[in-house]
Amino acid sequence: MTERILILAPHPDDEIVACGVAAWRLYQQGAQVFVRWLTDGVIPLDDMWLWDRRRRPAQAVRRLAQGRQAVAMMGAQLLEPDPNLPARGLWRQMDAVAKSIQADIAAHAPTQIWVPAYEGGNPDHDALNAIGAFLAGEGHDLRECAEYHFAGGRAHSHSFVTKRSDAQILTLTPEERAFKRRCLDAYVSEKANLGYVKLEQESLATLHPDTYDYTRPPHPDTVWYARHHWVPFRHPRVDFTRPEQVCAAIGAFFDHRR
Repeated sequence: MTERILILAPHPDDEIVACGVAAWRLYQQGAQVFVRWLTDGVIPLDDMWLWDRRRRPAQAVRRLAQGRQAVAMMGAQLLEPDPNLPARGLWRQMDAVAKSIQADIAAHAPTQIWVPAYEGGNPDHDALNAIGAFLAGEGHDLRECAEYHFAGGRAHSHSFVTKRSDAQILTLTPEERAFKRRCLDAYVSEKANLGYVKLEQESLATLHPDTYDYTRPPHPDTVWYARHHWVPFRHPRVDFTRPEQVCAAIGAFFDHRR
């Protein structure tokens, strides 16, 4: 049976940041690769400077256009993105997101589903990982992909918070590094935000329903998205979501699904 990989990306660019080369390798071996963006990648209006808000529709169109170029380079098929959900909104709409993913599963019958790791990199990433754990409990084959985290008070790229005996570490060849760089460069509007992405490796592992305790943050240190919470005013580039808010949202999602 031909492998059918469904990559669930919280935002346009996560498909290449997390697992672009891993997916490209499988595509070259004959697998079908599908990418689904769960948000348009642009922060909500309320989080933007007042003078920038009128530009939001154009920013979303630009981000999605750049993403289509990157997905095409991967050889993947892009499923219809959700144009109504902004970045920082996935963790607030977990039930609706899970239903849309289940519709994709019914339509495309993936043999594997890939999601970001639970690592505190982004609230949307962590919420999607929890949805993945729910899907694993329904019998689907889930993989989680490390992106970035701040355990120990320093930046980490493409490695899990804790050492995983089942982790599959892909060492990228020079050709693959160049390929990933080209895909990342397609996201011109995100250039300032992608400096954390390293090109040496990608890391995947099996996600089970009980891999994580979602009542707690991914690690006891400051999580990536909270590292600038010291800023004394609301700034668009700072996500002021607190880890306990994400844990509560995940708990409510699981309670509703029981």
